[in-house]
Amino acid sequence: MQQFRTWLTGMPPADRRLAVLWTPLPLAARTAGGIVLGPLTGAAALNSPLWATMRLLPISGIFTTATCGVRRWSANAQAHNRKVGAMFTYHTKETAPADSLPLIELSIKTYGFFPRMHQILAEAPLTYEMYNTALDGLSNRSTFSPVEQELIMLTASYENRGNYSMAGHTMRAQRKHVPTTVIAALRDGVALTDAKLEALRTFVRSMLEKRGHVGDDELLKFLNAGYSKRQALEVLTGLAAKLISDFTNALAHTELDDAVKPLSWTHPNERNT
Repeated sequence: MQQFRTWLTGMPPADRRLAVLWTPLPLAARTAGGIVLGPLTGAAALNSPLWATMRLLPISGIFTTATCGVRRWSANAQAHNRKVGAMFTYHTKETAPADSLPLIELSIKTYGFFPRMHQILAEAPLTYEMYNTALDGLSNRSTFSPVEQELIMLTASYENRGNYSMAGHTMRAQRKHVPTTVIAALRDGVALTDAKLEALRTFVRSMLEKRGHVGDDELLKFLNAGYSKRQALEVLTGLAAKLISDFTNALAHTELDDAVKPLSWTHPNERNT
């Protein structure tokens, strides 16, 4: 079974589903020596005893069963990967590089504890500092309101599938008194009723999807909604912080801090799988 799983997981999700449906189905042919694993095609597949039996079953049932099986296995694998996180160290003051110690003190002073993502970032003092600088710049030097600041961060968390960051920035949004309806919409990736805020959400989303190549028409929509060219560039400060945080958490499979576990989040496309 391990060979079959390895073969499947090397493919993009769309190709994986097609492979399950059309190779024909990955088969395990029982032989006198045990189980022969892997996708059997051509004459080997058609002549196998298992395929002969499967031809008698309803095709839709075979496809549904096979597809659901792959989805369940894929979801379990993703959950396992997030849980393991063995490639990076959750640093303490005793294990972190000396240059990270002032940053650790700042994190504890700011949050009241040492967040797990910061424990990971402590491995690289430069990256740790750049993250703090970008986040502090957006929060304390940008011309965006507190609601708009967290809208940028929550929208980026959604687009980047940042499970850790979505929980953390939900807490920050609550502390900044962002309306609960706005937070809920951003966590679900749906349009906002406030036209100006929706223009900001759309612009941030487009910047991420198009790698900055949004074009003049989309920039004008953002400007016509009441934002400035300065703010178009200030969005990048938030996205710089989000690149560091979300990519770090993706690499390290960072576990949620206890303080935000009640605010845990899963992307809508990954729910009920």
